Amino acid sequence: MKHITRLTIGLIAIFLVSYTKSEPEINTDLSSKTSRANPIFTAQQDNTPLSPFAIARLAENITVETVTPSFTSIVSEFVTSGSGVIIGKEGSTYYVLTAAHIFRNQNDYQVAVRSKEAAGGVEIVRLEIIRLYPKEDLAVVKFASVKEYQVAEVGEVSQLKNNSQVYVAGWPGRENREGFQ
Repeated sequence: MKHITRLTIGLIAIFLVSYTKSEPEINTDLSSKTSRANPIFTAQQDNTPLSPFAIARLAENITVETVTPSFTSIVSEFVTSGSGVIIGKEGSTYYVLTAAHIFRNQNDYQVAVRSKEAAGGVEIVRLEIIRLYPKEDLAVVKFASVKEYQVAEVGEVSQLKNNSQVYVAGWPGRENREGFQ
């Protein structure tokens, strides 16, 4: 439960806070604070909140599933280890924020990116760990793909207020596995 709480906090910081038009920078230094001018708290420039349907659609488009090879399952060749949010792109390289605890047991991590295109299927590509933050239970990883995926635009967490409405989405790990939630 402690890991779910940490992942929730990390995803909340990225997922709900603000969307601006500039491409997000990947800052791996948690001690420095960068701010954006005039962050807003909705995904629309006119400051109107998104509908629950639009929030769910956005979550599906920016969330990826981290997987590892399954050596015991005859149903699937991969096992879900968690999920993350695409927070940046440089060329054909995508950057993902996820939980650090999912990288403790194996070395062969991959990301399953589900295409929203008709007959697009699932693209499974190798992940490379960029930086682990064990104390915060966060990790920044990257993967390469020639396909185009939506990137979450990262806002400033310090702009959140008490009672701000937040949403979390993803694929839970091996426990309580019911698909995307």
